[in-house]
Amino acid sequence: MCPGFYTSIMVVNAAGAKKLSNDSEDLRQALGQCVSVGEVMFRVVGVYKKNDCEFEDGSLQGIIPAGVFAHYFHQEEKPHLLTLSMAEGATVASLQKSVIKLLNSQGSLNLVAEYSFDNSAKWIDEGENQFNIVTFVLTGLGAISLVVAAIGIMNMMFIAVAERTFEIGIRRAMGAKKREIRQQFLLEGCLVTLIGGAIGYLLGVGLANLFGSVIEFPISLHLSVVLLAIGISALVGISASFLPALKASNKDLIQILR
Repeated sequence: MCPGFYTSIMVVNAAGAKKLSNDSEDLRQALGQCVSVGEVMFRVVGVYKKNDCEFEDGSLQGIIPAGVFAHYFHQEEKPHLLTLSMAEGATVASLQKSVIKLLNSQGSLNLVAEYSFDNSAKWIDEGENQFNIVTFVLTGLGAISLVVAAIGIMNMMFIAVAERTFEIGIRRAMGAKKREIRQQFLLEGCLVTLIGGAIGYLLGVGLANLFGSVIEFPISLHLSVVLLAIGISALVGISASFLPALKASNKDLIQILR
């Protein structure tokens, strides 16, 4: 409870009430607590709901009587903050146009400049657009990296096929079918890419956790990310090994044994 003498009353926001309640979900515990603003003490008598136009950053915010504010904080000018309530069925866009029109005609600064309107939704949209651009660029770079890796694996598998021609001939002579030869090289290429993908994933997780610990930001990885990495690695391995495997399975047995 509020100890000693207090000057006036205050209504606080939900985030402030939670702090006054020691992070308790029961915001009623904030009632009766004291909040000091400068040298003025206020007693909390209520909690107000956050409206759609209010930006809340988790800090304690409160509403006090206008007369108390003007008396103790020497506010001679009219307040610059307006709190508006929208009628049922109204939209932010319609309210924006009405308020701007009214302020440009009757506002205290209408002869100096034009009023403008801004809200958090605009900032969120701009942030999403920038994030989408970054995602598109990173996706393009990742696709280029996969193509380069696939070309490298394909060349490596072609070399392996050329160096293991005698092994292929022996397997064919002992009854191995073309399908089995093809499956062998496809499996080898897939294993190579899976091992490379696993190494890349572990390095990525390690660097992400290191970066997160430096900036003190938690990094979380979902199972879908792991499954996606495995699927892409397997797909690249199969795609890059298809032509070398096809070449190995179509080698002529007579030409090999000569």
